[in-house]
Amino acid sequence: MRTSLALVVAFFLSANALGQGRIGFWNIGASPEQKVYIDEWLNPSALAPGGAQFLVALYFGPPGADESALTQLGGTGGFSFPGVFFGGTRTVPDYVGVFQVKGWEAAFGSTYEEAKANPAARVGQSPVFTAYASFPTEPAYSLIEHSQGEFRGFVIAVPEPSSGMLLFAGIVTSALVFRRKLFARE
Repeated sequence: MRTSLALVVAFFLSANALGQGRIGFWNIGASPEQKVYIDEWLNPSALAPGGAQFLVALYFGPPGADESALTQLGGTGGFSFPGVFFGGTRTVPDYVGVFQVKGWEAAFGSTYEEAKANPAARVGQSPVFTAYASFPTEPAYSLIEHSQGEFRGFVIAVPEPSSGMLLFAGIVTSALVFRRKLFARE
């Protein structure tokens, strides 16, 4: 009897030690602040269009992980309706973690990292948020439900130039103007 009880307890402990959960990678039923926009925030006519023109991916890290330590979970998802994406159910390594949704223009790459490397690509990402996964035997709920409303939408847009780039452009422009005035006097 003791051996049987020990085996049952060991089985449940080992199942919980794996800690895998499920999370629904979608924002169906999202409020305006939880939708994805293109080039402009909270403009209903600027919602990411349905279809495969823009893609999204779900990134995960253990609790307390830095944004740079997040890794992509599964493949990409597309937009079912304007501003609303659907990427299916994902298995996560733990029942709690930090997540981020990243989006990009599909014409510039099959991954967020590829698209971000191109300065002409429109890319964007949600803030990092904490979410709790459901047990493997339970139905997966959306990011909105799993994160208790922490998930926020974002804008997919051409990135702003860095301040260093702006400074460099200003110096080059000033030098060209000065050079032109200098040669105009001769």
